[in-house]
Amino acid sequence: MTNETPPGELTEEDRLAAYRRELAATSRHGGRAFRPKIPPRSVLVVAAVFVVLGLGGTVLEHYVGGAGAPSTTSTAGTSLTTTSLAGPNLNTSTRAFIGLKEIASAVAPSLGLRDQAGRPWRLANAKGRVTLLTFYSKNCSDICPVLGSELRQALATLAQRKIRADVAIVNTDPLDLASTLNPAALEVPGLVGRPDVQFLNGTLAQLNAAWVKYGVSIRVGSKTGEITHNNVLYFIDPRGRLRALALPFAHESRAAVFTLSAANVRRFAQGVATEAGSLAR
Repeated sequence: MTNETPPGELTEEDRLAAYRRELAATSRHGGRAFRPKIPPRSVLVVAAVFVVLGLGGTVLEHYVGGAGAPSTTSTAGTSLTTTSLAGPNLNTSTRAFIGLKEIASAVAPSLGLRDQAGRPWRLANAKGRVTLLTFYSKNCSDICPVLGSELRQALATLAQRKIRADVAIVNTDPLDLASTLNPAALEVPGLVGRPDVQFLNGTLAQLNAAWVKYGVSIRVGSKTGEITHNNVLYFIDPRGRLRALALPFAHESRAAVFTLSAANVRRFAQGVATEAGSLAR
């Protein structure tokens, strides 16, 4: 009897081959692909994360070695104590593909922000549900089109499995702090009007506190509107505990447009849905 891969499923070899094709596509189309670097000021962010989460830390990259890999960040890495043990829910290849790292069980740091309708929002609002927490810009000028699509597909998969989950997206643009009912951050990836998706904003002090607590490094460049940050997606269980993180990635063109193949968007989304579903049990 032979072990055949079900129709529509990819073997581990197929996944790794697809990833290599993504690397090659980056070079052919002139996209920027490089190892994430840590700007000097991010050392302060790292130190703050240690204090707030009570964890040690190491720099995380989507793929160790990083040379020639799609970008997980515009400039920086993020720091948390993690392990990379392969659990029963995701195979080693899929875990590597989404950059999944387990986090020693810790209470998720609080967030005192406002949603797109201007209403106060806290993590306690999602108690009893898995929360996917991430960070990108209000005007969707960064990894938003890719990550937003992955989140939309992950939520669809979870809904099919009758698993309740919320998505909370924190603004990374310090120059646009107003609450907007239908920001591009939700409209572009098709997340507008969903009660399970919140786009969070606040004062600069409130946002900065959130960025520091979750190891997000924001850099404002010399050009108008030039803002860069590292990309990270956190998994928070129904009891409000940080359980894991993933490292979203995409190709960034010379025009600063982020893209990823539909197949790999789908693959990343399925990995996110599987990990989130395991926390809901």
